[in-house]
Amino acid sequence: MAEINSSSSPRLSTRVDMTPMVDLGFLLITFFILTASLSKPTMMQLAMPDKEQGIIDLMPVPAKQTVTLLLGNDQKIYLYQGILKENTPKKQLAYHAESLRKTMMTLKKNILQETGKDIIVIIKATKESTYKNVVDVFDEMAICQIDRYALVDISAKDVAFIGQK
Repeated sequence: MAEINSSSSPRLSTRVDMTPMVDLGFLLITFFILTASLSKPTMMQLAMPDKEQGIIDLMPVPAKQTVTLLLGNDQKIYLYQGILKENTPKKQLAYHAESLRKTMMTLKKNILQETGKDIIVIIKATKESTYKNVVDVFDEMAICQIDRYALVDISAKDVAFIGQK
């Protein structure tokens, strides 16, 4: 607030109180620090192998623990357990969170009871599947607490299995 000294001296002095301005400055600084810390993006950690030329290290995967998800077009997921053979039963799921989550939790529980070890999920995306579908499947793996999963290239056998071009 500005004050004018009304004494008998011919010189007038004005004094501006800066306290409200300093308070406003600190409030703005606090607000921006708080909103900056809240706006940091959260993302899932994804461990990717190092790419070295000439080295192909394939880890053997036990067939009893393995579940393969084939991400197809038209919002469909095809699933099979173990190694793909001619008489392998094909299970088709929708991209609903409930459908995939329920199936993965059941499979995880069954494999843990049978083998005493955790489930291994192999995810294979077709050319017709979308990036969103892959991310949704990764999210479901995190929700179901499945720690061992990998995204690998789809083979011609797998494409023929689901009946796509």
